[in-house]
Amino acid sequence: MTHTITNIEANKWLVSVSFVDEGVQQATSNTVIGTEEQAHAYAPTLARDFRENHADLFPLPVVEEHEHMEEMQ
Repeated sequence: MTHTITNIEANKWLVSVSFVDEGVQQATSNTVIGTEEQAHAYAPTLARDFRENHADLFPLPVVEEHEHMEEMQ
C-alpha cells in the first residue's frame, strides 16, 4: 500500500491510497480537514477500511501444512 497527500487548500488535504504494489489494481481517496500530519495519520485508516469493505480483493494467503507441523499437534 502506498499513499499520497495532496494539499487542496488551506487545511484541506486529499489522502489517496493505492494497492497496486500489492497486485490489486484499486485505489481510494478521501479529504481530510486539518493538518498535513493528520492527513498522513489518516492514510492507514483509509486503507484498513477499504480492505475490510473489499475483502474479496485481498484473499488470505494459503498456509501449506508441512510434515513438521503435524508433529507439533
